Amino acid sequence: MQGYSFVVERALGEQTGTIRIDMTQYGFTVDSENPMNMGGGGCGGSCGGGSSSGCSC
Repeated sequence: MQGYSFVVERALGEQTGTIRIDMTQYGFTVDSENPMNMGGGGCGGSCGGGSSSGCSC
């Protein structure tokens, strides 16, 4: 099986629950079991809808 491994800090993982990362034709989306409002975080402040986190990078 091919894929990627991601490292998540333990406390953040406990807050978010299960995290799902999906590839799209424009990049990727990140969704979590317990969405967190991070105000755009690593998306350069430009976030679109479609994911529970409200951020599509």
